[in-house]
Amino acid sequence: REEEAAAKEKAMQEEAAAVAAAGEDDDMMDDDERREDRLNADTRKLKFSDRFRLVQKNKDEGSELFKDGNYLHSAKRYKDALAHAGKLTHDLSPEQQDQTKRIKIDLHLNMALCWTKLDNIEQSLRSCDEALKLDSEHPKALYRRAYAYENLKRYDEAREDVKNALQVAPNAKAILQLQKRIDAQIARQKKKEKAMW
Repeated sequence: REEEAAAKEKAMQEEAAAVAAAGEDDDMMDDDERREDRLNADTRKLKFSDRFRLVQKNKDEGSELFKDGNYLHSAKRYKDALAHAGKLTHDLSPEQQDQTKRIKIDLHLNMALCWTKLDNIEQSLRSCDEALKLDSEHPKALYRRAYAYENLKRYDEAREDVKNALQVAPNAKAILQLQKRIDAQIARQKKKEKAMW
């Protein structure tokens, strides 16, 4: 174990030195680009628990940044966490697969909320879609996507997502409130169309 730990440490130091050397050559890159390059270059074969710890660390940092109102950097941390989570693919037990799926959904939904706060509704919609690819009946994902559709004035799609979310979580107050707003918007739209005719 000590030899394995020493070998890992040496590999990490060599990787850090290589990244530092590359960073000296390219002063035009910002910190986010450097961090993303390091993530893409991270091909270490880590145990599930070690890689998952990196996912959780980035998720926690993103949540702290979000609480401080730093939504863009928060979204970047969630993206980093997703990059690490994407490396959790080999020889996973059913429990580990479930754990990975749940945290990926959470990360996509957290990113959707960041994008909503940054008024980037299209990007929020894409994050919700990614979460729903993992679980098509996830009520919070359906709610967030319906909210995005509402902001884009795509009321029929929003109503469909709300309907599906209420099948899973029939008493969720936020979803019921969104349903009322969307129904009111659709009624207003129909009234306006009728008046035009």
